[in-house]
Amino acid sequence: MTKLALSQIGDIHYYILRNLKLDIFLNDKEDTVITKLQKYVLTLFIIGIVQTFAILQVTSYDPADPFEEKAMHWGISLNMTCFLIKFIRIISNIGLFKSLFIDFERMNCNQHRSDYAREVLTKAIDFCKKIDKNCMYFMVFIYLVWFLVPALLSPFVVLVNQEEMTYDSITSHLPTTFSFKVNSPFREIRYVFESVNCFVATALLQSANLSFFVIVYMLQTQFMVLCDSVKRRHDLTSNDDKEPLALKKLIKDHVTLLRISKNLKEFLSPLLMVQLLDSVFLIGCIGSSLTSTPTTKDASLIDVLANFVQFASFLCLALAELFMYCWLSHITNESNQKLASAIFENSDWYVNLGGKRDLVLTILLSQRDTSFRALDMVGINLFRFLDVVRLSYSYFTMVKQFAKGEE
Repeated sequence: MTKLALSQIGDIHYYILRNLKLDIFLNDKEDTVITKLQKYVLTLFIIGIVQTFAILQVTSYDPADPFEEKAMHWGISLNMTCFLIKFIRIISNIGLFKSLFIDFERMNCNQHRSDYAREVLTKAIDFCKKIDKNCMYFMVFIYLVWFLVPALLSPFVVLVNQEEMTYDSITSHLPTTFSFKVNSPFREIRYVFESVNCFVATALLQSANLSFFVIVYMLQTQFMVLCDSVKRRHDLTSNDDKEPLALKKLIKDHVTLLRISKNLKEFLSPLLMVQLLDSVFLIGCIGSSLTSTPTTKDASLIDVLANFVQFASFLCLALAELFMYCWLSHITNESNQKLASAIFENSDWYVNLGGKRDLVLTILLSQRDTSFRALDMVGINLFRFLDVVRLSYSYFTMVKQFAKGEE
């Protein structure tokens, strides 16, 4: 398997691909039969795992279950289906990722970049790695609470309640339960299979989201570097009649970033619509389940705490995923517009007529809206985050009303 260049920016490229488990798809050499087979097997394996878990969510509940529990099943199934759409979209557009990596590599290797620019890029890479590490730790914590704590503490729960409890009563908060006999070995096999299924699927989803975060955050960092280059007059001005070479490079970098931003907008456009729909229903379902956790009157303190931490953690994760897309889109558009402000602040530059035309063109381009849009209809920004949260709350109240109607 061929690695990408191990330069400063090349490290983050390979880092992204390693997280996505897609480095095999960017082999520079001609694909052999074995390599193609590996790609197909990996793709089918991931799709099979996620789709199996999604089907289990829909088919594993009893029609007599409360409406809130049914809504939770459908919400998780929708979330897994949305992940499949994201994954297939990534696989079908893997060439776009490769071109983005090459563009970032070329821009970072420019000789006119200042020490400040290289320092900013290094800090951005370190920040992305810290985010990745912390998110993975958080995900592991969630699953330790979600799957292991009820199983490990089940004998203690039985002692606290001083009554005989079956396996299903201890793990009734899990959204995936089948009716096996109490002493059946398939009960433990099913539990382990579902745990591994859910963990692998969420790990891949988390890696995909973090990879988007890294790419867009690096794009925003490149805009920051351009603004710093504009503010450093001595890098762009000249006393002769020729247009400064650094100004040409700056404009070229700006056009490259706008092209990258346009490609990302086209790539993320359908995914963002899926993300908005997924977030509305998932946040509402998790919020409904969070408010329906049993009290200490109906269950032990350990079971109550386990339920609360599980749903509260997943609610924070769903909100963070939505906020990530909205915030990245907002800061990318804001960083592009800051470039025009930096040019206006240095309006006393000495440049010839051609240089002035280039500066005016750069100002006009920096006024373009570079924020992402869902299907080119719905703008993605921090205000959209608030709108989605309001819609999730409306769905949450609707689920609670249906639940009250069943009582």
